[in-house]
Amino acid sequence: MSGMYSDFLANKINDHINGVASYTAPTEINLALFTARGSIAQACAGTTFTEVTGGSYARVNAGVGTVNWNGSAARLCDNKLSVPFVTATADWGIVTCYGAYDQAANLLWWADLTTPKSVPDGATASFATGTIDVSLPQGA
Repeated sequence: MSGMYSDFLANKINDHINGVASYTAPTEINLALFTARGSIAQACAGTTFTEVTGGSYARVNAGVGTVNWNGSAARLCDNKLSVPFVTATADWGIVTCYGAYDQAANLLWWADLTTPKSVPDGATASFATGTIDVSLPQGA
């Protein structure tokens, strides 16, 4: 599934495009892994994710700019490089979705994994090149 923009980011983009307020791109994009989320509306508001904890888990900086991300084409932007997390030192559970945060911990976008992934003790979760898809929806 392509990522869905958070309410925070959608509001920033709308304000920027309409000249209400400028939006400065983030200096970091930190990926988080989640074992659960609420409804789509709750997820876009960033209110109901259950983030992995323990076992050496930490969000990972996926970088910004053209070294790390392909430019948008057909409303889609994806990662140029693989993004590994640290090796789990305890069972992280079954990861069902992920989110991207800026350096100030504002949720930028999130997405469900096509197939939930178990991350047991000793495993290393990672995103392969081109698997973090962020897109704007096309009008109906």
